[in-house]
Amino acid sequence: IRDRYRDDVMIKPHPFCPFCDKSFYTEEPLLNHLSKVHMNCHLCGDKHKYVYYKDYKDLETHFQKSHYLCLNEICRNKCFVVFGTLEELYVHNYKEHSGAAPSKGIIMDARKVGLFSPDEGG
Repeated sequence: IRDRYRDDVMIKPHPFCPFCDKSFYTEEPLLNHLSKVHMNCHLCGDKHKYVYYKDYKDLETHFQKSHYLCLNEICRNKCFVVFGTLEELYVHNYKEHSGAAPSKGIIMDARKVGLFSPDEGG
């Protein structure tokens, strides 16, 4: 058995999946595995593009803590009905669930992100 240490230099371990405890020879197959088997947040952007979650349940917890998840049962069953802003969630709820008119401020913000066309509401 060869020692993994050579003088002062330690040989780097192979990258591994923290969810599966599976080792990979290089980072590329690990990243392929993570993107195919596990989940990452489409709202967090490039800053967190290498942050992965074990499964949708863990990702949904992230959505609830960091973003605006639609809590309607139909939307939760669809998965990924989550928004980057509270205004986007309000507009979604207005269009998909309640039918109650959102405030003018919410409509104005929704127009900025392209969720409302100028002829809808306010």
